[in-house]
Amino acid sequence: MRKVLITAVVCSLVFAGGAAASGYLITSVHQIKPSVLKKLHGARGRAGKKGATGSAGASGPAGVSTIQDVSSAPVPYCSASGGSCAVASATATCPGADIATGGAANGETIDTTISTFVGGGEFSAVLSNSSSFTGSLTVTAVCASGPGLSFQLAHAARSAKSPQSKAAALLARLRSETG
Repeated sequence: MRKVLITAVVCSLVFAGGAAASGYLITSVHQIKPSVLKKLHGARGRAGKKGATGSAGASGPAGVSTIQDVSSAPVPYCSASGGSCAVASATATCPGADIATGGAANGETIDTTISTFVGGGEFSAVLSNSSSFTGSLTVTAVCASGPGLSFQLAHAARSAKSPQSKAAALLARLRSETG
């Protein structure tokens, strides 16, 4: 009789617990106690089968078709003792819709500071001579064109504040400081 009673109590607890558990649905990991959640991780499974190779994509643009150097006219500058003429500015402008990708500036003397600006179709430089020598500033732009230069790149680069206007602002500031 005692065994039957214990069995009946155990069965009722199991069924009651099962019935109570069937009334809850876990919809989020936040409903599980963190210490229990840590124990739920099993061993990593093996990798699945490799998928089929996809079809080839469309061909891209042909790339850059031309690269050329364009130089500015030489701009003379005086020695540091000459005042505001010791500061010079020059700009090389790429032809047509070409984009300036970089460039170089040559000031012919030592002890000069040169700042350069590139953007759109221009490469500009400002020279501040602090030596006793005179010389001239020449700027060379490296210009590129072709279907590989996207329209958006070309349009954005040409619509930004021009390197020449940045150089002009620096030139005015340096000339006011020296002269």
